[in-house]
Amino acid sequence: MEVIILSHIIVIRKKFIWNIFCLKTQMGMYLKSDVFKEFGLGVDDPRLISSIGNLALVEKSINMSLGNKPFSQKRRIYPKSRYLLTRIISERPDIGDTAIDRAVLHMHPFDKWDKNSIHQRAEWLADLACAVWDVPIDDYGKGLEMEGR
Repeated sequence: MEVIILSHIIVIRKKFIWNIFCLKTQMGMYLKSDVFKEFGLGVDDPRLISSIGNLALVEKSINMSLGNKPFSQKRRIYPKSRYLLTRIISERPDIGDTAIDRAVLHMHPFDKWDKNSIHQRAEWLADLACAVWDVPIDDYGKGLEMEGR
């Protein structure tokens, strides 16, 4: 049985930060880190990093390939996952006309990963959870709306 990991899409750990323009990872040091360059402001905001919109279930083998890479590199790896909500981060899987297909019809792949992407994915996941668990959306009061949106 394969191990399932809850992985951060954008990973920033304070112990890896050399300064605001450099990120030191286990794989080396990147000046003006690709992660910082791609994401932009807010990349080190703990509210964004730990948001459900920035989390994905992945197999252990895929998580090892993801590492601390920037999204532009990770987006080529996500489609290899067997989990639909992970694959849809970077491609629209063709799964037919099923209840699952209809449930994720409003979701689309992301070309880039930034603050807006995290907010959008969090909202989609919350809406999906409400639909699956038959919770009227009005009852949860759109509690995912975050500051600065």
